[in-house]
Amino acid sequence: MAVQIILSNGGLGKVQTVQDRVTGLLFTGTATANLALYTPKMINSLAQAEGLGLTAIAGTENAEAWSQIKDFYSFPQNEGREFYIMMYPKTAKMSEVLDKDTANSAKKLLDYSQGRVNVLAVSLFVSGGTSPAITAGLDADIPTALIKAQALAETYAGGQTTAYNLGR
Repeated sequence: MAVQIILSNGGLGKVQTVQDRVTGLLFTGTATANLALYTPKMINSLAQAEGLGLTAIAGTENAEAWSQIKDFYSFPQNEGREFYIMMYPKTAKMSEVLDKDTANSAKKLLDYSQGRVNVLAVSLFVSGGTSPAITAGLDADIPTALIKAQALAETYAGGQTTAYNLGR
């Protein structure tokens, strides 16, 4: 029987640290003076989002994104944490936004984050003048968007993802 000696950095008995989750949010909105459509940004606070022109003005598309960012930073453990955002127009379909082969898609945000984003949320705010086609209680584009999201996840995780059946 052989004895194996492993030299390490003095971490015996310590709990291995784990990389915190980094969130990315894709959302519909209207371009502002400081935030163009399809332009990924990294923020660390609600104040930075407001500096980009995302405000709580009721009835505006950007108010929904502001609300989601506010909710993220309302948890004390999220104060100062990096949060990647990218806005797309309400005319874009979610399946387009999640298409790994489309330049102005989630791929752009993930590349911008240099692999840091490991939790990705996509928000589609339906506002005045838009009415999605509903099939079986969902926007008809959602089944295609789920397939695109799975392909995107597999691309960025090197095929190491798990598919989830969301009621289909």
